[in-house]
Amino acid sequence: MQAHHRIHLAKAILYYFLKRNRAELGHISFRTFDDKVGELHTAVDKESYDALMRHVLRINHLGEGTLLQRAILQALEDISKMDHLSGAEILIITDGAVQLDETL
Repeated sequence: MQAHHRIHLAKAILYYFLKRNRAELGHISFRTFDDKVGELHTAVDKESYDALMRHVLRINHLGEGTLLQRAILQALEDISKMDHLSGAEILIITDGAVQLDETL
């Protein structure tokens, strides 16, 4: 897929996911990742879901890589620090090929 289309597909998938989950109002923690791991955004009520959905639609940066392993480790750290996230699931949407250290 051409690079300039990848971000739009990833955003569309994420927007659809958020819109479906907005009805249930579950706790969502969100970070972007490319050549760096982005800041943490959360959604817990309709207003914060709407704000997160607007944020997702404004994303337009394609970094110079896909630091999936670092993003997964950050998600695990986030989950371990927040009691209410015990048993959380991690959804990963990526448009890049990555290598992971499977022993880690």
